[in-house]
Amino acid sequence: MKKLISLFLAFMLLLAVSPAGAESGDLLIAKALDAAEVMTKAAHSKEYVSLFTSGEELLSLIDGIAAHDYSAPESAVLITIDDKTLQKLLALTGTSDFLDEGIFNLMKDRLFGALQNVFNAQGGTAWLAATSVIAYSNAYVQDDEYSGIAYVILNYGSEQPNVVCSFYMDGKVLRLSSAYVISTAFDGIDLSGATNTLKDAIAEFAPSVDLSGITFTVYSAEELKKL
Repeated sequence: MKKLISLFLAFMLLLAVSPAGAESGDLLIAKALDAAEVMTKAAHSKEYVSLFTSGEELLSLIDGIAAHDYSAPESAVLITIDDKTLQKLLALTGTSDFLDEGIFNLMKDRLFGALQNVFNAQGGTAWLAATSVIAYSNAYVQDDEYSGIAYVILNYGSEQPNVVCSFYMDGKVLRLSSAYVISTAFDGIDLSGATNTLKDAIAEFAPSVDLSGITFTVYSAEELKKL
């Protein structure tokens, strides 16, 4: 199951390099920016951090995170996928179990919360624990009904941690989970959205899957400033 989750999340991230104009999802981007601001405040708060850890290694890692500026991302990538398309993609694993509503909802919940940990595991247990201390989650009520999952990647460059926010949407319910991710998580991946190659390859591999239920939006630094 862990391998399946990792492969699926890697697929979703690689697919997300497809270029797209900023059209919908401004609300999710705005909430991701708000989450980054809250996590930055948490990283700077000695009192808050001390409630959860006193380990010197973790404190040093959190201090390193807090040393950077997270006020202005270089870009952001938004990926949304509706429940119908998500179920079809999961079916590519060769099992019909995901057609069961209960199992599908369980898997959707796992995917919602797993992306940050998949990347941060690359940094080892101490990094994973440190980022967990200042991770942020929240829940909201949506104005419009939509069921699916979404990921927002706030790109601050390769010299400092980036921020990943996951969203779980079910009708009017919107849940958010966010964390800093290790700076090397996106090495070799063009977050500016410069190529369609991988999207075309996936479409060729799974021609029966309608990918219209997936949206990809890349926000420039200038577009982010307007939100």
